[in-house]
Order: sequence, then structure tokens, then C-alpha cells
Amino acid sequence: MDDKIIGVNFIEARDLYRNALSHLHEPNEIDFYFKSIVRAFFELTPTDLALNPSAFFKVNQEKLLKETLKDLVDQKPLQYILKEVYFRNVRLKVDSRVLIPRPETEELVQWIVEDHRTNTQRKKVVDFGTGSGCIAIALAQEHSFFDVTAMDRDQEIITLARENALMNQTLVHFIQKDITHLDWNFKTDIMVSNPPYITPQEQKNIKKNVLDFEPHQALFVPQDDPLIFYRALLDYARNHLNPSGKIYFEINPLFLQELKKLILLETHYKISVRNDIFGKKRMLRLERL
Repeated sequence: MDDKIIGVNFIEARDLYRNALSHLHEPNEIDFYFKSIVRAFFELTPTDLALNPSAFFKVNQEKLLKETLKDLVDQKPLQYILKEVYFRNVRLKVDSRVLIPRPETEELVQWIVEDHRTNTQRKKVVDFGTGSGCIAIALAQEHSFFDVTAMDRDQEIITLARENALMNQTLVHFIQKDITHLDWNFKTDIMVSNPPYITPQEQKNIKKNVLDFEPHQALFVPQDDPLIFYRALLDYARNHLNPSGKIYFEINPLFLQELKKLILLETHYKISVRNDIFGKKRMLRLERL
């Protein structure tokens, strides 16, 4: 029964997507979603669709197409539907346990790689709040002198990140710890973190596809303490970051000045700020003096 040919061909299916999603996306975006889904689930390339526009889907394929279309209408992120995302040179499994890696975070990784491109000495790197493992895996893959450890407080998240490291044949050490309770005596040369940094007050500006589907524990901080994770990491760095070590943060631009004041209380860091691709002050580097 599942292999029976039915009356929905490639063009009709594409138009079904266009009509159902026209209130949410531009036609080129909808076509991208459609092509991504049929490639991922049915191994049909855009060339296949172009050369055989009147070819028919099968019963099981039409059912899956309609299920994914419903998800898209509900504004479920495409990455969660496909259960994967590409981040720099790595392919990652993602689901509702973890945030979908962003281009801005790729830029943070790029900054670290640039800073250490000519380095030939081994460096200990710790990624605090690793999520999918995107930062840790990319750094371990792109720099052979990095010994990378990735930390998260949730064992289920660590399980997913470890799967991603194995899938990309990359050596990363994983440890279960809470950033706000770091009872861990480990000296490191490079600290990196993209912690939660959005306040509840900012929820009104967040799109439904993020607010309804991505994990809130990875997005939001208390309204009365938006720097909670940065403060904990700076406390940890005081005794565990090696001389001449560096810290790289992804940040909320709204709290840049407050974060700088917090850092200056430490008195021994050179602070550098970098904009993201959208022109927002999104990245911070601290160099221990």
C-alpha cells in the first residue's frame, strides 16, 4: 500500500507548500524549505525535481510531506524538522534539548581560530554550556593543538553533544557541571561560552519559532540578574585561567556596559569587542594581563 502511486506530483506538492506558507514566508524561502525536506527525507535533489516535475510521490511520502508542512505552519524550525544543522564544517544533530546554532556563534569560533592560527603549543580549551557541542566540536576539528572539554549541566544534552562529536570523528571531553556551581579544579588556557542572556522582558521581541520551540533554559536569564552566568565564569577564571589566557563570550548587546563594569572589577583583563554580521556588538574577548 505504501508504494502505491497517488495523484500528487512534485509541482502540486510544491504549490501546496507555497499556498500553506505564503502568509509566513517569501516564495524563495518556501521553495528552500520544500527542497530541503524532500532532499533529507526522500533523497531527491533540486535537479531531480526540475527534470521530473510531473513525477508522483508515494503514499508514505505524501503523508510525511503533510506532517512536515503542518510543522512549518506551526512555525517549528526547519532544523528541528530535519533534526540536523550545519555549523562551519560540521554536521550536527539537533532537537528540542538544545538551541539551534546561529551564524553569530560561528563568528565567535572564527575569532578564536584567527587568534590561534599560528599557535603550535597545546592549549586547554573549555566550552561552558556546550548545548549541541557546536563550539567545542568546531574548535577541536579546526585546531589540532586544542585539547577541548565541553561542559553542560544536563546529562541528556551531553549525550546529544557526545553523539555529535562521534559523528564528526572529533575528540572532545565532556563533563556534567552547572556553570553557577563550578566545583571543578581545572586549569585552562581558553574559556569560551555562549550562555543564556535574554531577559524575560525581551520575550515580546522574540519570534514564535524560537519562543515556542527552543529550550527556554538555554535562552533566558533572570530579569534582576542578567549577568548571572558571566559573573560565575569570571569567578571561575580568577583561579583557573592560566597566565595570558583568553576568555571569549557571546553577549547581549543591551548589557555590554554593565558587563564591562563587572569585568573591570577584576582589574587584570584587556577587553576587546567585535560586531556580528548584523552590526551588533555580540562578541567579547578578555585577555589576561
